[in-house]
Amino acid sequence: MEIQEARRLAYECIRAAKSRKPAKQTFDGHRLRGATFDRRVRLVGNMDLRAPLVGVLPEKVIEPRKNQDSLSLSIHPFSDRELQTMSQALPTLEPLLGDTVFFINPGKMLPSQTWNEGMGMDERNYYTIIDPMIVEETAKIDLPENGLVCDPACGTGRLFLSLKPRFPRLRYVGADANQEVIRITGELHPNIPIFAGDAREMDYLPPHSVALFILSGLVNKSVVTPEAGAEILRQAVAKARKHAYIMITGKTLPLFHSRELARFGLQVLLRTKWQFFSFFPFYLCRIPALKPEKLTS
Repeated sequence: MEIQEARRLAYECIRAAKSRKPAKQTFDGHRLRGATFDRRVRLVGNMDLRAPLVGVLPEKVIEPRKNQDSLSLSIHPFSDRELQTMSQALPTLEPLLGDTVFFINPGKMLPSQTWNEGMGMDERNYYTIIDPMIVEETAKIDLPENGLVCDPACGTGRLFLSLKPRFPRLRYVGADANQEVIRITGELHPNIPIFAGDAREMDYLPPHSVALFILSGLVNKSVVTPEAGAEILRQAVAKARKHAYIMITGKTLPLFHSRELARFGLQVLLRTKWQFFSFFPFYLCRIPALKPEKLTS
């Protein structure tokens, strides 16, 4: 679908939805995500696949009361037919989507977990939802043959299982601070260099060597502090080659929105992706051909 046709179809659905009176409804705020379309239309999506719902927000969201997980807001809901049309059009229109908004988002750091305390389930969620988006966007960018792809928080190397068969001419390197999973990662990927270490220290990488950094579930709220996230981005910029790319995504909101990412010398090409009737934060950034010391000024 061409972008102009997708835009026309989307506005037809938006006008139809806004012609109906808005209704105030209560939602599980953890499942609601929004994004601005074309810089002026506020759309909302619901991650609950049993009852997918998207609509147009006519007014400011009513914030939930403290310690509550639900919220009430007025919404112009799409009909089932409009929802299907929007779901077909929005993948083409992703470049016109603004930053993803979570209506309820954890604000504090999550307690550290061992692998057996839940990280296995987390890996499955990434493998089925987020990793396919990374593969899709990797196929769209111009990476040099034999270019180096780095996942500095690779866990068991789950993402390599999706990337390596699809892009066999790229090279891969991973690292993780969790000593419990490094051994597993090495056994699963004997031909990929895997290092133990904090993502803020990428000494295992030569300067200006990486063509694509994938920061999946790393530079995100509830994962690392803003100070740590900023240092990870500075390290990535210093280790990236000219015209390299950085992807930033995850289950929680990234620590930095698109305007803040520009301060690190990143040109933001994509902010949000549309999957499973909802919006997902997904920054695809390119590093301009500038000297590293000028990127964070």
